[in-house]
Amino acid sequence: MSSAPSSELPVDRYHLLPEQIHGRGLDIEHVVMDEEAQKRYRFLSHLPRFCDFYICEVDLTSQLSPSTLNSFRNDLKKRAKQRKQKQRLQNAPSPSSPIFKSNAAAFS
Repeated sequence: MSSAPSSELPVDRYHLLPEQIHGRGLDIEHVVMDEEAQKRYRFLSHLPRFCDFYICEVDLTSQLSPSTLNSFRNDLKKRAKQRKQKQRLQNAPSPSSPIFKSNAAAFS
């Protein structure tokens, strides 16, 4: 008697999945499907090239067991660091910004 591969969830076990999940949105990334995106997001390779889509990162820590969280601890820390860096870059004044120019004048 053979069994289904462990990586697949047999159809008769879908009842074990929750109907809804709840979590706090952490980040939303706009992506255009190009060659790089097709490689990075292989599970979305069915989308046509040059279509727009969004990746929403959601905090599901309240839904996961401590052992699962521990298994992904390093990945979660890495993502938190990446979000902070992205936020810093978005909040940094650009050289064309009036705020940047007014501060630059003080150093002249």
